[in-house]
Amino acid sequence: MRVEVISELSACNYKLNENSGYLYGQSVFTSSNLVDGELPFMEEHLERLQKGVAYLFNEKRPDFSPVRENLKLISSNGETTAANYIRITISKMNDEFLCLIYLGNKLLVTREVSLKTHRSLFNNGMPPYVKLGNYAFQFRAKIIAEAEGYDDVLMVHDRTGNILDTSTSNIFFTKGKSIFFAPLQFGVFDGILRRNLIEFCRDEKDIKLVEYDINVSSIADFDGAFITNSFSGIRVVKRIDDIELNESPLAEKFKKNGFLWKRKN
Repeated sequence: MRVEVISELSACNYKLNENSGYLYGQSVFTSSNLVDGELPFMEEHLERLQKGVAYLFNEKRPDFSPVRENLKLISSNGETTAANYIRITISKMNDEFLCLIYLGNKLLVTREVSLKTHRSLFNNGMPPYVKLGNYAFQFRAKIIAEAEGYDDVLMVHDRTGNILDTSTSNIFFTKGKSIFFAPLQFGVFDGILRRNLIEFCRDEKDIKLVEYDINVSSIADFDGAFITNSFSGIRVVKRIDDIELNESPLAEKFKKNGFLWKRKN
């Protein structure tokens, strides 16, 4: 185990023992890949982040103009061109909000995934637009799934058996030219890529959208499945538990077109 003692983050000019995010996990964040140095769907990311801050800290939405100005500044300075990943985290230091913008490079994994279902009653009471800076529960479940040879975990509500999200992604199922997905609720996050894919499909005459609670017992009824998040994009699901799934032509169509990153900013 590597241990580092940090007395103060001088670059951010604040002490760790005064930061609610560090002390209690009381923070919200958004993250995404960068395309040509730009944050796709920036306004949607910031709007959701602002709503999350207002809810978590029980006050009016803070002024996000400094965040926008800094994002534009680092983009114009060329600081984003060498990075493929951005994370914006909001916490509180005493009575002042603190925004940390991290730019870096992460390994982009787009291969097919296998999922292990995990039944749970975990509920932190947060609405689906609050992206908390604490994924400990989901990542513990993912670690267990990885130990059994799977790539990720698929959360399932313990009482209803309804499918929720993976550790960090939304999931869609396909059958023919129909796409099936769960409604927003606790455990089904309001993902930026999720909402834009749904919006895109609503404009496509040959794609049928079906929104309903998908029970884990019905997985074998579908042709295929894919997961989405703002960094990895779309990844095809090859297996859930012992159920093998076919390749999804719709998922491949979305991936090849790359429309989700080009559609709007």
